[in-house]
Amino acid sequence: MSLFATAKCRIVDVRQRLRGTLPNGSVRARLVSGTLWSIVAALAGSGIGAIASIITARFLGRTILGELTMLRVTATLFDAIAVMGLALTANKYVPELRRHDPAACSRVIGLLFMAVVASGLTAGVIMVVAAPLIAEQFINAPNLTDYVRFASIVLPLQAINVVQTGVLVGFEAFARVSRVAVITSVIAAILGVIGVVAAGLPGAVAAWVISTAITCLLSRVALRNEYRLHNLWPQYRNAWREYRVLVAFSLPTTLAGLIYTPAVWIVNALLARSGPSGYGELGIYNACAQWQNLLRFIPAQLLAAAIPIMCSLQRDDAVRFAKSVDVSHSVISMIAVPAAILMAGAAGPMMALYGTDFSHAQVVLIAVLGAAAVMDLGASASTAIVALGRAWLGTLVNGFWAIILILTMFLWGRHYGAAGLAGSFLVAYLALWVGLFTYLRRSLPPGMFSRTVCGLALLLSSLAMLAVLPQALRLAVAMPLSALSLGIFYKRLISADVRGGVTEVVARVTQLWRREVRHRAF
Repeated sequence: MSLFATAKCRIVDVRQRLRGTLPNGSVRARLVSGTLWSIVAALAGSGIGAIASIITARFLGRTILGELTMLRVTATLFDAIAVMGLALTANKYVPELRRHDPAACSRVIGLLFMAVVASGLTAGVIMVVAAPLIAEQFINAPNLTDYVRFASIVLPLQAINVVQTGVLVGFEAFARVSRVAVITSVIAAILGVIGVVAAGLPGAVAAWVISTAITCLLSRVALRNEYRLHNLWPQYRNAWREYRVLVAFSLPTTLAGLIYTPAVWIVNALLARSGPSGYGELGIYNACAQWQNLLRFIPAQLLAAAIPIMCSLQRDDAVRFAKSVDVSHSVISMIAVPAAILMAGAAGPMMALYGTDFSHAQVVLIAVLGAAAVMDLGASASTAIVALGRAWLGTLVNGFWAIILILTMFLWGRHYGAAGLAGSFLVAYLALWVGLFTYLRRSLPPGMFSRTVCGLALLLSSLAMLAVLPQALRLAVAMPLSALSLGIFYKRLISADVRGGVTEVVARVTQLWRREVRHRAF
């Protein structure tokens, strides 16, 4: 038998064994399938993006990298107007309606695209008109005025793409989303590096616009294929009959976005305006934030897979809905905390990749990783709020988080550069976590609150210890500490369903491995 045929037989055998653990149609199977496809996309995007960011930082230097960061954050500010919470609306209503009421689902999709085209163009025009005021008065960089105008082209393209992806996720078309993400990540990285090497900041901005347009086009092709598969197409003629969707869900979600993105923009602007080295410090924070994205790639993709599943379950099966919340939370916690500890231990070598301008920012990276992990620990509860349709509660939660973030940065963080910005995010996410879990404590699955408290304490104590250690000892301590935290989560801090599932999968794979060893021996 050829090597290819042998490998194919082994793959088929593994699939058959896993089907017993992951029955078709079960919450576990749907969550694992969606997450695995999403992980492929996120691995490609985060890995390629991290490499591209290192090359970009080395060519641009931290000051120009800070200017590029400010341009991206400014576009994100107007992106809240462009997207208007419509992607989350698609995440919620497409999985709910596509089986129960396909005609309403078609009208909702049509309404979402009509709304996003109008809002995207409006946001772009506002950004063009406001460019001189933003560049000269708010971010203290008159040289960026033309760049702000040019970056406005991104807004309608990016908004349409976000809604297209939201509809694809609503169809649970994770394989298509994954393929598009992998292709566009490679294209964006290549264009970005070419643009930076050839023309510096102008080349980076041009590459950003072109790659966004390509992403929008490829997502459109994938979505049309999904329409054909489900025989469900957008209906525009009677779409306004579903206006209640915008009022009940998109409006509060938009307000939540209009709270979140200005808060992020304000604290970035406070750092940029903090002194002569402000843009350099912003460049340092941006370099560290790339690793935050890498840490969050599995939790983010797991939640992307969980949203449509939670939305479909909360309507018909409250018990399975609570189980899906607990399962997603347990898996995210077991991944995020050990990974954050291990990455914090490697902070020195990771920042050295960016060059001498960035090598001293190890504590900044540890704080950024801490904020990302705290965000992960509260992410399942936030997703449950979306699935339950409590959009106004989400708006209040975002408002609370924004106030804490801005106050912390204004009163303390702006005096300590990139470390102050990272610390402000950490404080804000801790406050958000406390408020969110205190409010939802009685609605959470049994034991989830206490397990999360213990996980948070383990995370913060571990990162604090690593931050004060010398660089030479940090990684040596982090490796066993990360393994220990993984063991603690497996034994004590995850749900029984996840523990049982992990144990069963490991047992089946081990059994397969032992059988293969015996087969080769005889």
